[in-house]
Amino acid sequence: MLHRAIEIWEKAAIERLLTLPALRVEETSLRVDKKNQWIHVCSGGEITLKFLHEKRGQEAMQAIGVIPRYGG
Repeated sequence: MLHRAIEIWEKAAIERLLTLPALRVEETSLRVDKKNQWIHVCSGGEITLKFLHEKRGQEAMQAIGVIPRYGG
């Protein structure tokens, strides 16, 4: 049940971020099971979302789907 509530909140948070005039994005590495992965952060206003992905750059941005949809 909690995972559904978080999923609903995350979708609403993404939609809110997409309406903001400025979006801050960052990525930083993190070791997971002895391999580098990347935390991708998208934030604006009071919303901060973090996504873990095995890649960085275009491949990750496309998979996460926030930056390609942002038009601000």
